[in-house]
Amino acid sequence: MQQDANGGSPVNGAGGSSVVVNPSGGNANSGGAPVVVANPPPVTDPTTLNPGYIPASRINSAEYNNTVADLLGTTQRPGEFFLAATVTGFDTNAAALSDVSASDVQAYFDAAKALVDEAFADPVAKARIMICATADATCARQIIEAFGAKAWRRPLTTDEGDKLLARYTEATTMLGKDHEAAVAHVIRIMLTSAPFLYLIETDPDNQQAAVANRALNGYELASRLSYTIWGSMPDDALFAAAADNTLLDNTVLGAQVDRMLSDPKGGRFLERFFNQWLQIRELAGHQVDPMHYPGWSEDMRAAMFADAANFFGKFVTGGLSWSQFLSADLDTTNTTLAPIYANDPPGFRSGFLGLPAFLTARSVPTRTAPTFRGKTVLDALLCTTIEVPPNVMIPQLEVAGGAAVDPNNIRQKLEAHRMSPDCAACHASLDPIGLGLENYDAIGHYRTAYESGLAIDSSGQIGTQAFTTPTQLAQILSADPHYAGCPSKKLVSLSLRRTLRMEDGPYVDQISMAWNSGTIADLVKMLVTNDVFRFRRLPQSAL
Repeated sequence: MQQDANGGSPVNGAGGSSVVVNPSGGNANSGGAPVVVANPPPVTDPTTLNPGYIPASRINSAEYNNTVADLLGTTQRPGEFFLAATVTGFDTNAAALSDVSASDVQAYFDAAKALVDEAFADPVAKARIMICATADATCARQIIEAFGAKAWRRPLTTDEGDKLLARYTEATTMLGKDHEAAVAHVIRIMLTSAPFLYLIETDPDNQQAAVANRALNGYELASRLSYTIWGSMPDDALFAAAADNTLLDNTVLGAQVDRMLSDPKGGRFLERFFNQWLQIRELAGHQVDPMHYPGWSEDMRAAMFADAANFFGKFVTGGLSWSQFLSADLDTTNTTLAPIYANDPPGFRSGFLGLPAFLTARSVPTRTAPTFRGKTVLDALLCTTIEVPPNVMIPQLEVAGGAAVDPNNIRQKLEAHRMSPDCAACHASLDPIGLGLENYDAIGHYRTAYESGLAIDSSGQIGTQAFTTPTQLAQILSADPHYAGCPSKKLVSLSLRRTLRMEDGPYVDQISMAWNSGTIADLVKMLVTNDVFRFRRLPQSAL
């Protein structure tokens, strides 16, 4: 049995024993940090439970753009000039953001200058920063502390305030700047500082933080929550809940999730989570050969993104459960996509597997790519990853089988492709899934034959289970136990900004069981009220 931080006995709670913990680093204005009740997963040995930690994580390009927009009201998007990368499917992963090049550093300085110049040239934006009028150090400190609390997403320490005020004084006495220019100088410094560019959770006692779980304080929770849902800094409501410590209450956390997902900024969650998880983001740079698909246009690409967002939104704020993700009706009223849906037989197309955005993004310019479609099904829906062996030269599908195989017969081409020992292991799992979606062409039209007139065989297999239609494939997937647990794994990885570890397993299972394949909004609530989100522990290597 675990004990609380004061050595008291745990209090029983749903899903395991509850533990009362005092979060360190509480609100400076609260007069004392409140207790946080832990609810660890029920396991044989509770001492093995370890929520891990989020490494100091640089905000990515999109998060930078969102943050400066919410902080300064700018419409500039300087993050577009920063390098971007993904690890385990998400661009929030700290491993993808660990290296900072010289060009990145210069880009941050250039962006800060342009942003501050714009803000001080705009009377409305400048008024939000210049909250007092007297041109002296007292007013400068008020501005620094108010702006810093938002930019650094927590109140400044006295030492931090002193150092920034010293930079203001240096600007007025040594650089010859007036009051306003000196303030702008300090704002630029803050926008190029580690507390702005990184999400940092600092443990007051590393020794203790490496041997016991520490409850996050309100400001740390607010940042984890806002960067999970909005990909941006907390707003005034979150800052207020952090300041008075009400955010440490799970009921308040759940209510904040509902508010944030319903906010216009909640749309960012669809792009951050669904579009990366389900590889819809690939559609942005996807090329379609107009000779093969003359109906394709940039308007159609945009319509596919909107169509996917509309579909995903039904599972976040629209009340649809995860159990319906592969069977829910699609909205076929978008006029730009009308040609895509026009020839569908009644009841044939439904759910995620019928989305034109998915079908197009996982094709190649001139044809379908059953291997890509199958890989997305396994990786995104079942969390089963198949990695290409290193140093393997994969032959082009078009040349597989040579002239002996009809170039229009994708099934036979893939069978010939699998004759190569280097290709067989992966393709034997992927191809039979993707071939079941061959009735959809490379931009999602329904069809019964290839351009040559050759009839399409859409039978397939996943594991040992055979199917003949996408509906049957969806039914098999929905019944797979990995399908019910996969969204929890993906969301935990996104929000904790790291690859999942073995130690995360009990927490992920606890989230999945509590969620019970409800709405994605419910899943977010299960995550943010779980101990893996509300607590942290440093590795022993930190000692």
